[in-house]
Amino acid sequence: MARQQSRRGGVKADAASAATAEPARQPSRAASGGRIAKLESERAQLKTELAAANARITELERRQIDLSNRIAWAIDTLHNLLEEPE
Repeated sequence: MARQQSRRGGVKADAASAATAEPARQPSRAASGGRIAKLESERAQLKTELAAANARITELERRQIDLSNRIAWAIDTLHNLLEEPE
C-alpha cells in the first residue's frame, strides 16, 4: 500500500513541477510576434500559389474540352468520308 501512495505522490509531484516549468518555456512576445508575422507571410504566399494552381487547372480543363471537341470533330469527319458514296 505504501508503494501505491508513493507512486501517486510522484505523479502529482511531476505534474506540479511541469506546471512551474511551463512559463519558462513560453517564448517572449517579440518572438511570438515574429513567428506570427512569418506564418502570415507564408499563408499569403500559399494563398497566391493556390490561386495560380487553380487558374492552371481551369486552363487545363478548357484545353481538355477543346481537344475532346477536336477529336470528336475528326472522328465525325472520318465517318462522313467513309459513308459517302464514291
